Amino acid sequence: MQAALAVAADLFALGERADAALALEQVLASQTLSALHDARQHEQIASLLLIAGKDDEACRHYAAAAGHYRNDGAPLGELRCRLQLGELAQDKEANTRAAQLAAELGHARLDRQQHRQLAALFEASGELALAVTHLEAALATPAVAVPVPSRRINAVAMRLQLLASELELSQLRKQPQQETEQDALSGNLTRAALNTRLPALIAAAHDGQSLSLLQITIDRFSEIRAQRARHIGDDVVRTVTALLRIDRRPAELLARIGDDEFLLALPGRDAEAAQQEAEILRQRIAGYDWASLHPALALSVSIGCASCLPGDSTDVLLFRADLARYLAQRGGGNHVSCAAEVSQ
Repeated sequence: MQAALAVAADLFALGERADAALALEQVLASQTLSALHDARQHEQIASLLLIAGKDDEACRHYAAAAGHYRNDGAPLGELRCRLQLGELAQDKEANTRAAQLAAELGHARLDRQQHRQLAALFEASGELALAVTHLEAALATPAVAVPVPSRRINAVAMRLQLLASELELSQLRKQPQQETEQDALSGNLTRAALNTRLPALIAAAHDGQSLSLLQITIDRFSEIRAQRARHIGDDVVRTVTALLRIDRRPAELLARIGDDEFLLALPGRDAEAAQQEAEILRQRIAGYDWASLHPALALSVSIGCASCLPGDSTDVLLFRADLARYLAQRGGGNHVSCAAEVSQ
């Protein structure tokens, strides 16, 4: 759903209203929408509905988002939604809560738009001193730079790839014969399914075909699980999966081998090519807009690379990939380490 929302937002930004409206309708028709507990996604849906001129529907999603932000302990997100509700629905309760949140957060944490909305709120309620204070703050707050069109277009292309990957995963989940081999959360192979396939790849490597493994760990994932709602961690796993699946070749295998760990088998890639691919993946994940899942979220991965050597067994190759991953993570994460470097 996240990728579909991002595509709709970018299409609206590019002026492609018909395509954007179609993408938004697909989101609203999703069977998972009724069970959605993600504050950011509710807010994004509300914003898009507002652009589409569907104010009443937007208010329902702003209200849902505000409630989830409050439960998640995210006051800035809640403030954004309460201010929108106050404007759209003349919701006095939302205005009261917005004023309370603004006082708790302090001027320095508010942006220009929020100061302007608060100025209008306090002017309407007759609290002119507070209205003037927020108006002055709005005038003193620098405007947020608007991304250049080329970056916006690149973002659309990236998110379309993510959406295609998510659709592919959705189709795979509908195939009953894959139930025992497929990780329920990510749609990747399970560790057991990977273990049944690796020996054939290693045998081919011993016959002259290159084979490399990338072991990928989400840095500090246990902290994300502990500090945020459960669904945030699940969304991270799904999004990392989608990012890892971009541009995959048919023979390559992606497995989830732990709560925060993935293994990518790259037949036909030598050590140098595997290291280059690992760096592409590291940068792609570090550069993703993780705030779209949660306002305070940032994410990186550590990747260990290992290429199959003469005489390597499955266990030996996996051990070397795991050791390289450990060394990549030991220095703080967001790094790529190769088994060749480890042995030197």
